[in-house]
Amino acid sequence: MSFVCWGLVILLLGLTWLNFHWASRFQKLIVRTPPTAEEKDLPPAVVVLAMRGADPFLPDCLAGLLNQDYPDYDVKIIIDSREDPAASVVSNFLNSHDKSSVEVLYLENPSQQCSLKVSALIQVIDKLDERYQVVTVLDADVITESDWLRSLVTPLVNDPELAASTGIRWFMPSERELGNMVRRHWNIGAVIQMALFQIPWGGSLAIRRSFFEEADLLEHWSKCLCEDTPLASAIQKIGRRLETAPEAFMINRESTSLSGAVRFIGRQLLFTQLYHPRWFSVMLPGILNAVTPLVGLIVFGVALWQGNSWAWLLPGAIILQSASVLLQATLTGKKIKQMLVSKGVFVRKSVFDRKTFLAAFLAVFTHFWGVVRPVFVREIEWRGITYRRTRGKQFELVEYQPYGTDEEAELAESSI
Repeated sequence: MSFVCWGLVILLLGLTWLNFHWASRFQKLIVRTPPTAEEKDLPPAVVVLAMRGADPFLPDCLAGLLNQDYPDYDVKIIIDSREDPAASVVSNFLNSHDKSSVEVLYLENPSQQCSLKVSALIQVIDKLDERYQVVTVLDADVITESDWLRSLVTPLVNDPELAASTGIRWFMPSERELGNMVRRHWNIGAVIQMALFQIPWGGSLAIRRSFFEEADLLEHWSKCLCEDTPLASAIQKIGRRLETAPEAFMINRESTSLSGAVRFIGRQLLFTQLYHPRWFSVMLPGILNAVTPLVGLIVFGVALWQGNSWAWLLPGAIILQSASVLLQATLTGKKIKQMLVSKGVFVRKSVFDRKTFLAAFLAVFTHFWGVVRPVFVREIEWRGITYRRTRGKQFELVEYQPYGTDEEAELAESSI
């Protein structure tokens, strides 16, 4: 039993070090001096905004998108169908704004082998004018600052070896509901790993146009449920790199329920397991952070019953490991907030109470469940559409239907 106790103590201390080390590396990325590029060097870019359903902050998303400090860019909006609630929102918005650089399209032939969003992106990108040198993807549930596009494209200008650059998603809802807090705590750990493991995020993503042909990316996407995580494997396959551009962060203020947060986290982890080349390395720290303290408590009880004096090392190691998880979130959140404040964004003061600790605890174990769950997943529902697993990593669209008002309540709950 002494051997087991010592092994668990070493593992817990190792996790403590890893949590602090990753937080430190991410903070250095956040506080770096932002890269710059001359305006004449910024290439023509296109922003593709695919949408199904009218997200709560869609008008704000559109306003930010049309107010970019970028010399030459166009916007392609592709909506799931003409009956989609987003169609009227977009039409009303554009009627009162300059729409000379905006083209509104509708999804024509959704593929059965990929998600509707991927179908929409393929439809637009496949027909783009050759003058665009950068293709940028934006989600409709985020609001851009005026320097977003410039911040995202600049790394590609400065480093020809980069295939893509990606921003960071940061949840900052106004309500301190448990679902919001669980999703936020989980996302803090997620953005750290996304930066360290070069996992792109499709809500704020710029891809060099030449990379589509170089990696046959549209064909690669055509059998995927998402566009961002599969991009990581395409980049690694041909030896290119992805850079995280923290300046192109996105604030998301939408609220969700606890069940919505669980579904969201489960979906993100499913996509990671399906498409990321190093998915096990990404998943393992979360599993160990959840399971090791529980195993340590069980072993401590048994060893104490057996009269093992070394058992008292375990509670101290468990406390250190648990504290490192909370401090990782605290330190990372503090740096992000400092960056937001420097940009003039109002940030509410953090409150640490029992609800905070409960949310952190639930986030850790929701992550563990999200890692185990894909083994049993045979179907996934996303924005009112069901995708059924056929074999291995392959899914198929069961039945297409336009987005309707019946699904809007679900979208408000778990649309991310």
